[in-house]
Amino acid sequence: MKYIYVLVSTPVDLYYEQTFISMSSLRLYNPNAYIGLLVDDKTVETFMGCRGGIKTLADEITVEHFDKRMSNLNRSRWLKTSMRNLVEGDFLFIDGDTLVCDALDGIEQSDYELAAVLDQHTILPKSTHYVISQNLLKNLLNDSVFYNYEKYFNSGVLFVRDTSHNRQFFANWHDNWKTSVEQKINIDQPSLALTNYQLGFPIKELDGEWNCQIWHGASYFHSAKILHYFASEKCRYGVFDKELPLKLKHIGELDESDLKWLKQSKGSLPNPSFIAVGDDYEVFRSSLCGVLKFLYQYKFIFNIFEKLLLVPRIIRAKIRSKSKR
Repeated sequence: MKYIYVLVSTPVDLYYEQTFISMSSLRLYNPNAYIGLLVDDKTVETFMGCRGGIKTLADEITVEHFDKRMSNLNRSRWLKTSMRNLVEGDFLFIDGDTLVCDALDGIEQSDYELAAVLDQHTILPKSTHYVISQNLLKNLLNDSVFYNYEKYFNSGVLFVRDTSHNRQFFANWHDNWKTSVEQKINIDQPSLALTNYQLGFPIKELDGEWNCQIWHGASYFHSAKILHYFASEKCRYGVFDKELPLKLKHIGELDESDLKWLKQSKGSLPNPSFIAVGDDYEVFRSSLCGVLKFLYQYKFIFNIFEKLLLVPRIIRAKIRSKSKR
């Protein structure tokens, strides 16, 4: 079995570095793993100097050529939705913004043909992105059976057997993704969901330990085999030393202390500061909370609202204090 990564990167971003770190963590726990890397023609040209080390981690590098006008985002999604028909053999696809923290060979013994973990480790109606995700799904197909299907899968880790059914699945997924791009939907999960619906829901549910999404996967931390930390386009690393990818960019390799950290990465993650249940969970996944999370990117504005809203809370506390006397 193979472990497949997709990489589209320039010397400016940190996608190369995060993929290098993930592949290194895979090697630590799975020294005999066969790693395949899918890249585009522009990215492979940068594999020199400090960006050349990834060639020693990959057993197989497949290069696809694109129209020069295609964006890096679309190149990446093009490769991902096509990968079943670009490589041979069963594989486990792993996103670059991950840390492998256990042996992965056990998945070969599973009965699944195609499998993934639920997005946010929950059914779609309980997702914090429920409204947004459902609207995207409706834009692809206005069928209530489709957009109300509760099993909405995260595409960050995919177990894929080499079968004719899966080759057809990926061909359809690729076509659906291209159609979604025409509707300004560049991400791949809505088109993955559409393909799953069209082919009778062949995707089976993997246990959350195979794609522990750190924002919502606290219950899987202790058993996680793959941690998915979700680096944004701005590469805001919130789960490990943000200097590590920057260090790698300048040095081109990981030293013994870095590898030791990767061996201990699961235990180094911060514990969740709270657990949202009941009404608190409903508040957390609300659109209003989403606005607050957006405002938090602009600390000055966020702090103004925080101070303004503090006033009625103080008044309320004083009223309660007087009423108890």
